[in-house]
Amino acid sequence: MTKKSLIFLFIFSLLSISCQTVQKNETVIENTIYESKDYLHKITSKTYYIAEHNTSCTIISIDLDIPGLELIIKPSSPENKQFPLYSLDSFSREFNSIVSINTTPFYTRKNYFAPLGITKIDNNIISPAEEKYSAIAFYTNKNKKLRSVILKSQKDEEIQKYPFVIGGYFKLLENNQLTFDKNITRRSRSAIGVSKDGRFLYLLCAVPVNSLLDNNGLTFNECAQELQNAGSYNVLLLDGGHSSSIAVKDRIIQKPIGQKKVPSVLGFSIN
Repeated sequence: MTKKSLIFLFIFSLLSISCQTVQKNETVIENTIYESKDYLHKITSKTYYIAEHNTSCTIISIDLDIPGLELIIKPSSPENKQFPLYSLDSFSREFNSIVSINTTPFYTRKNYFAPLGITKIDNNIISPAEEKYSAIAFYTNKNKKLRSVILKSQKDEEIQKYPFVIGGYFKLLENNQLTFDKNITRRSRSAIGVSKDGRFLYLLCAVPVNSLLDNNGLTFNECAQELQNAGSYNVLLLDGGHSSSIAVKDRIIQKPIGQKKVPSVLGFSIN
């Protein structure tokens, strides 16, 4: 066999391996993260590859009826007038969370970082509202069950009746209808969806695969549609871009290259 033939065979074998890898990445992988003893309440994770946009997407669904489920909301207060920054792996280890996701957008001034929007914990305002943006709220219903609702704005009349409120960006899906008429540029996205009855949460993180440029990912509507397909009736866009990340226990499942630490995180623990 000639040297040219050997080179050709080597290149062909590499291309074959690459094709097999892409095909494998397109397969949906489902894993149960947690099941209670009665097998009725659970947290599940689904990670899949969207080849058209070279994007990896994870959706984690959470049944709020899980016995012993507790919210972990950060920041809980500034430390020495400075909000601490978290990576989700260290956050999970420090607060023993089983699932966590970045949430509220934030602004920076030199070395000062602060949430750009409401953080309300047990009726205490930790960071002020940004009225033009939307939010997610948590409350206990008459049956003493934890439930969630996505609010259209952070105005007082919307947030005042809920003990726990976390700011985001925009409501992408309202009563099962898309709220944006045009597609926005693709990028890394974090978002959270809520079922019609408020019992189930769907946490999404989608990031471009092996890309230094944040020029793939999902548009607003694509993000909403992925969560709608998972079971969401309303969807809130969270901080995205290099802030996007999602973790199971202390393992980060999705994050973009150059991912940043963030001051605002929503986590869940089980006692």
